[in-house]
Amino acid sequence: MVTVGQWLDLWLETRQSLAVSTRRLYVQHVRDYLKPYLGGIVLKDLTVGKIQAMFAALMRMPTARGKPLSAATLQRIRGVLRVALMVRSGVV
Repeated sequence: MVTVGQWLDLWLETRQSLAVSTRRLYVQHVRDYLKPYLGGIVLKDLTVGKIQAMFAALMRMPTARGKPLSAATLQRIRGVLRVALMVRSGVV
């Protein structure tokens, strides 16, 4: 069974045509935020509740500067996950 982390790695491998800066951002968000919280979950067991719990934890998590993640960063993380899951479901 494929985990969310395995799927995200596979998805990133297929995104070779992205601009370097975009790819770097995707890799960072997957590595730093998505995989630590969701990576071990079997993909078919991923639920909205688990995603919401991840975002609740991320909103409480301080950055290196001691401040919470910005709304823009949270939105970008959400966007990366959304696109990866849309590819998985065959939407894109």
